[in-house]
Amino acid sequence: MPRAQQRKQDHRDILILHSVVASTLAISRHKQGHLEELFTPDHQDLDNDEGNERLTRFLRGTATGLHALSLMISVPSSRGPYTQWRKCNEFFDVSLSWPDRDFRHKYRVSRTTFDHLVRILEENPIFKSMGRKPQRPVRYQLACFLLRYGTRGGDSLQAAHKLGIGFGTVFLYCKRVVRALREIGMQVVTWGDETRQNEMTRRVLDQSGIPDCIGMLDGSLIRLTEMPDRNGLTFICRKKFPALSSTMRNDSPQSS
Repeated sequence: MPRAQQRKQDHRDILILHSVVASTLAISRHKQGHLEELFTPDHQDLDNDEGNERLTRFLRGTATGLHALSLMISVPSSRGPYTQWRKCNEFFDVSLSWPDRDFRHKYRVSRTTFDHLVRILEENPIFKSMGRKPQRPVRYQLACFLLRYGTRGGDSLQAAHKLGIGFGTVFLYCKRVVRALREIGMQVVTWGDETRQNEMTRRVLDQSGIPDCIGMLDGSLIRLTEMPDRNGLTFICRKKFPALSSTMRNDSPQSS
């Protein structure tokens, strides 16, 4: 459910809850007046049956209001109670044995690249458990990140189902991987030193005749699930959906 819709639902629930509480308190105050009358000198002449009947009506009315209040509080919301569902923990282990073409289709990277990323990320202390409960291996957390962000729209529930983890755990794993990638980003994504640039310049000149070129630039749109809450319209791209624009330079020999 989008955040704006969720907030509206929460506001409606709060207003309904406030009205139920106010009604219950009003009924209690009204009934309390009748109850106090049972113990005033003017009503001492009431027989036991009539007094018991009034007391019963008072308690029944108060109980009805409190029951309505309890139902309101216990109504399942969109978040619902925390329930466990049957999980499958075999998907990732089985996928490690897939051919490279199938592995790349699911995780958007080759198996060689995946293993290389795992070795790099394992050195980051963010993947070291600080408590008694150990973390899952880095390869699981990286797979979670790739399953979520490798799918258009960022399907978090798909990652949870395939890896047999909780929905909230998906965000935890992705947060760790994103932080680790950002820390090593400036070491990996660079313009290259002077030797690298001269090599690329000669290669481009030999194959295309274009002088003084140190790389090939291209752009790509990264589609977002929904518009951000702040300045959301500024994220609408030329294709009429919210997205981020990325620009990359490729100086790999394979790109020539």
